[in-house]
Amino acid sequence: MGLIVQPDQQIQNWRLANRYSLENLLRLRINEPGVLIQMGKVDFVDNLPVQGIEIFAAGGTNVRLDLDRQTFLPSRISYRVRNVKEEAWDEYSDSYSDYKMLDGMQVPMHVARYLNGDRVGERFRNYTKFNEDYPPKYFTAE
Repeated sequence: MGLIVQPDQQIQNWRLANRYSLENLLRLRINEPGVLIQMGKVDFVDNLPVQGIEIFAAGGTNVRLDLDRQTFLPSRISYRVRNVKEEAWDEYSDSYSDYKMLDGMQVPMHVARYLNGDRVGERFRNYTKFNEDYPPKYFTAE
């Protein structure tokens, strides 16, 4: 659809979702200085037993990663962020399901995003490709 200018709130929401996305959490955040990782409690997510892992970031953010107890695949990521406008905490979570083996990797084909318990976004993937090259002009306004 082309490149569009996004409002500041949309950009802030994207930055937050990107910071705690599954990929960035496991590749970048757990390697930051001051991060503490501990086993959490056993729970149920989407009627499946999960093992929780608590990740405490240096900035005070607590992230919980729930892993399916049979497959050890991520089932949910949840975290709280301070909402300064309303002087309250916002609870975010992303749930991952319908894993398929693609290019030797288990990939979640269904990802749902929640804010304070309400679903605010959902993605269904039919296929995915890895290591694709895109021309730089795809990411610049003309």
